[in-house]
Amino acid sequence: MEVKTSCDTESCQSELWGLPQALLSQFQICGQVNASMVFNPVVVSAVGISTQRQVDALYAPAKYFTKEQCHRVAISTGITVEYAVHTTPSDGVQQPSRNERVVLITGLMQPKDTWATLIDTLLSDWNPSQQHATLSILSMDNRGFGGTDAPFWRYTTRQMAQDTLALMDHLGWDAGHFVGVSDCLVSLGGMIIQELALLAPERVRSLTLISTTRGKYKADPRWRGPMMRNICSLTPAAKTRSVLEMSFPDEFLETRILETGDSLRTVLSDFFESQVKSWPRPGLGGFLGQGLAAQTHFVSDERLREINDAGFPVLIVSGMLDIIIPAAESITLKEHMDGDHVRTLFFDTGGHGAGIQFPDEVTNAFLETIARASSPRA
Repeated sequence: MEVKTSCDTESCQSELWGLPQALLSQFQICGQVNASMVFNPVVVSAVGISTQRQVDALYAPAKYFTKEQCHRVAISTGITVEYAVHTTPSDGVQQPSRNERVVLITGLMQPKDTWATLIDTLLSDWNPSQQHATLSILSMDNRGFGGTDAPFWRYTTRQMAQDTLALMDHLGWDAGHFVGVSDCLVSLGGMIIQELALLAPERVRSLTLISTTRGKYKADPRWRGPMMRNICSLTPAAKTRSVLEMSFPDEFLETRILETGDSLRTVLSDFFESQVKSWPRPGLGGFLGQGLAAQTHFVSDERLREINDAGFPVLIVSGMLDIIIPAAESITLKEHMDGDHVRTLFFDTGGHGAGIQFPDEVTNAFLETIARASSPRA
């Protein structure tokens, strides 16, 4: 890793994930980008997905989210959630006395199996003997989607953070390393864990924010065209093309897998099309609820400072070519969370899907963040 400083939008009547076009109004972005930024990020170059091993990891959901591995439970916030927990097996030499717990929070209208690739990589790379700890990973369907209840009422990111804490209470987890993922609209996962860190900082071992924002930002205008094409898509293939356009730079999509010579455009088209076909269709209540949660989310300068002052390790990941949540949003996060314990990873050719583009690099940075949380603070 190198370091260096088609549709008529007015008449279209098709649907986004089976919902009317009019619901796009939930995602009109407001606010202004901070024009007086003082933090200049170190930007890295990385190869990203280039091997068949990394391609195979994209299809890990079938391995980790069978019916037997998923569970439903009523929690104290009044809803029933569906979740899964995966734990590293003992190596048979010595059972570690410590258990590191990771909590993965999905984005807007995404199921828990979105995390399958990271789960697969973490479980493969984690060595209980070397780390002197086992690793347990919790993933869940957020309120409003998948196997979790979708009450027809307003949701907030704070409320969704409370759902996560309530599920942890049920499992007996006192604390965890939290990761929030981006999506192709608003990066809801990262928003939720910001609120969680403010609600219960004593339960946060570390915080990893991937392609997200504190809220009330201005999107890159290039985002709107592919988003409208996504809404007007009549087939999974057409929807997939718009997702790729929003999430990844063309330069990245034209690179090829070493073993097969397949372009990443072909590889990721096949992958995302399979997701579009297999993911559950959201109901109206869940779509509106999650959309309003994202629309109304905002963490002020003072509240970002509270997260900084809590002292736990923070990792901020962003792509410099992100047209959905511009890198300026991650720069703003770092400007207000400016402690030495807050580290960044900016990819020069990264889009909004930087976590998918650079799986090994992001996983390694996350493992380093876990290690920092386990080390004595300076």
